[in-house]
Amino acid sequence: RACYLAGDSLAAPHGSIMGALLQVAGAANIAGDADWSMSKADIAAAMPEVIFCAPSMAQTILQTEEFASLPAVQNGRVVELDSKLWERQGLRLADAAAQIARSLYPDAAIPDAWETESVPIESKMEAVGMLMKAHPDSHRK
Repeated sequence: RACYLAGDSLAAPHGSIMGALLQVAGAANIAGDADWSMSKADIAAAMPEVIFCAPSMAQTILQTEEFASLPAVQNGRVVELDSKLWERQGLRLADAAAQIARSLYPDAAIPDAWETESVPIESKMEAVGMLMKAHPDSHRK
């Protein structure tokens, strides 16, 4: 159970590119089909185990009273994601999915080479193509 918070009560839904990345990485997105709006109470009730967020938001999330009892907060699993990896849909989406997957499954053997130039561009293109095909409208939102 995870989510991506982009601001106060802004959670990435399934139909967004971040929602698609969470799904590809194997996360159960607590935001569901919400239209980016999700109250702090609803986020807290969903009990996310990992919270992904925009750069420089982790401290705010950690200090939010409503989130103090969340597994993600208590276990130090609030992860700031580099927005350069996913804001512009392109080959770096594969790197974003790998970063999310590593955060979700820290003990999994997700190759470090995935984020390096040693991975053929064709492999990244195929992965991004599969992502975009699975969520054809996500890049338009």
